[in-house]
Amino acid sequence: MSSFQHSKGSIEPLSEDLTLDELLDVKTLVDRPFKKRLRPGMKKEDIPIVPLTELNFEGPFSLEEYLDGLLSNETSHPMSVKRAKEIAEPPKGVDLWIWVYELVRRFTVDLNLLVVGMLEDSCSPEKCPEMRANEWQYLCACHNPPQECVAIDYILHTLDNTSTLLCSDKYFPSKISIPLSSTRHFSSIMRRLYRIFNHAWYKHYEIFWKVENEISLYRRFMAVSEYYHFKYEHSDMVNKAYSKEIEDTYHQDQEKVDHYSSQTFSDNDYKTPNKPYEYDKENKGSKTMLTS
Repeated sequence: MSSFQHSKGSIEPLSEDLTLDELLDVKTLVDRPFKKRLRPGMKKEDIPIVPLTELNFEGPFSLEEYLDGLLSNETSHPMSVKRAKEIAEPPKGVDLWIWVYELVRRFTVDLNLLVVGMLEDSCSPEKCPEMRANEWQYLCACHNPPQECVAIDYILHTLDNTSTLLCSDKYFPSKISIPLSSTRHFSSIMRRLYRIFNHAWYKHYEIFWKVENEISLYRRFMAVSEYYHFKYEHSDMVNKAYSKEIEDTYHQDQEKVDHYSSQTFSDNDYKTPNKPYEYDKENKGSKTMLTS
């Protein structure tokens, strides 16, 4: 399982002994696991909640703690699109790219819950021999050259690579200042993380909603993507999970998902907040095999 490490702290991988239901019941485990120890047999109501404190800039982890508090105090899931957009917007006085860094870091941590669910749903080399979402097959860019990986390997490689990049002293030497040259990495990170959601929607639909109805992970992700203009090879069906205020088709026939019509790219050019980027040249057009 992916772990997130930093020179001044670390976020340990989720325990492999816990089921998805147990992880969702004790979801504060991913808030600050190095501060809060969950003991065997601990009841949900006994788990400490991160207090929502006033934002300050005294320490390198102040924004991380502030975001933890925002999410820990959310009691309604899936949260509204309006609320997800409010969280995506940088707090007053906070540099835009610093807030993007914290949001992306948190997605990398929270996605472990979705991965645990997919593993319980038999996301294995036998069931998911390719990293595929509908007709799109993704090549793993963690290899040189990019190559095919079974879905679960692609996902774990992506999370590990993202954690390594975010902890890199070369690209992100400080949590209070992001070099402008390093901001270009956010678009590629978010694109690769999006594909994990895409795979979960098409191949592990009930797990997708089980996690979403507990922590609003995808809705938060898409609110950030919309606010900062990160674009992907969109799936209209997956986007319903963001646009609908209430999901009322949790138990819909899985056949509807499996037989959804093909998608093609429509967003070839886009802009991040400060600098224009061109969508990957190798991904242009209606290709079915994509590299990250």
